[in-house]
Amino acid sequence: MGGKRWTNEEEDVVRMRGPLESCESIAKDLGRSLRSVQHKHEQLGIEKEGLKIGDTVEYITIEDIKLEFYGKQNKRFAYYKCKCGNNGKCLLTIIMTGKQKSCGCLKAKLASERMKEYNKDGHGLSNHKLYYVWATMKTRCSNPNIHYYKDYGGRGITVCDEWKEDFKTFYDWSMENGYKEGLSIDRVDNDGNYEPDNCRWATSKEQAENRRNSIKKEITAFGEIKTVHEWSKDERCAVSVGTILYRIGAEWDIERAITQKSERKTQRDGEYSLALCRFIKKNYPDILEDFKNQ
Repeated sequence: MGGKRWTNEEEDVVRMRGPLESCESIAKDLGRSLRSVQHKHEQLGIEKEGLKIGDTVEYITIEDIKLEFYGKQNKRFAYYKCKCGNNGKCLLTIIMTGKQKSCGCLKAKLASERMKEYNKDGHGLSNHKLYYVWATMKTRCSNPNIHYYKDYGGRGITVCDEWKEDFKTFYDWSMENGYKEGLSIDRVDNDGNYEPDNCRWATSKEQAENRRNSIKKEITAFGEIKTVHEWSKDERCAVSVGTILYRIGAEWDIERAITQKSERKTQRDGEYSLALCRFIKKNYPDILEDFKNQ
């Protein structure tokens, strides 16, 4: 038969764990198929050992085992005492497979320990909205697996050490520098890092005006050099920043791209409008919402 050859170590695992654990859990830990572990189980002649009164599994000590009607058949139920002092009852097989380790107190204890680790600095602010801002700010600068990494960490943008290592420092700076709900953290120099001297709290409109794609793209028209954003405010301009960028990408004449009014027609429809939205979403996602609102 084909398949990966069993090692002595793997067979020892089945011998030791087979009498008490399910083949599913052993297969998962060994990285083998369920059928393969079942076959080895039979080949080694292993018989399941049921838990007995007095046995202890994790926090549970079995005090009695009774056969009771369950569903359409009789099944064995364990009456147990938990380490915390509570009494409980559940199917014996659930304890055998390790799915029931306590009356529920172990789960609560682990959750409490995780929360203590989460709040290890003792600031008690892990549920504050700024904590989410702080965490996502660090993630987009350090995790190459997220979509926006290329626009942050991928460009060499980092979070300064004093913020990266201590949320409370970031929280205090935010409160002292105009933070309120509805504002977002914005870097004044879009090529700079997240640090006190380069950050502010701004509205979405203020942020859109500061995006590197819309602010820093300079174009020449009428013998003048201006950024796309500056041209959008010029009295000769008849369209939005997004439309200018789209037309430039479509190789329009620059002056025509700025001055020609948009011909968004009815619903025949939205072909031009839809194409424009797709272009902005793909190439300039930071100004998409402002474009839609225009």
